[in-house]
Amino acid sequence: MKLRINLVAAPPAIQPGDYVPVAYADATRVQTPAVDLVVEKPASGWRVTLAWHCAAPVKDIRGDTNRFADAAALLVPVRADTAMISMGATGYPVEGILWRADWKAPKMIRAEGFGTVRRAEPPGGWRALGEWHDGTWLVRFEISHWLALEQQMQLGIAVWQGAGAQRAGLKSVSPDWVKVRL
Repeated sequence: MKLRINLVAAPPAIQPGDYVPVAYADATRVQTPAVDLVVEKPASGWRVTLAWHCAAPVKDIRGDTNRFADAAALLVPVRADTAMISMGATGYPVEGILWRADWKAPKMIRAEGFGTVRRAEPPGGWRALGEWHDGTWLVRFEISHWLALEQQMQLGIAVWQGAGAQRAGLKSVSPDWVKVRL
């Protein structure tokens, strides 16, 4: 499956807490307007590739708390009726895999709504490798087994541009789940 997915800016007004909705109220311009998505189902597991334009990659943030790394995540609903834009809700979790340009390995994530993301080491056989070349990030996720994806056949996408100070809830996202068709 190959698709171009148009992304939207995650609305600052719906972010948790009091600070971000006020301080970033004008952060409504999408910084990553689209990603190219390729989903493959090899003999075992999944291979998902994302590619997007990034003029100024941020791969290393060591020693500078004002810099943010480029990143990308895939989300999958655990239940079919789970909302994408809110990262799930209580009793309606999402699972995901998070790649960051400054990490050696991805993290598995789980959330039940805004501000509830928990990171953990991924299961064996979950890998992510990113390469930046000529203004484009290409990130390949290799996932040995993902029950939620196999059951729901839907993906959500998030991309963070570090040079644009995107982090946490400040990101570009797919406006809804993308149906996986093989």
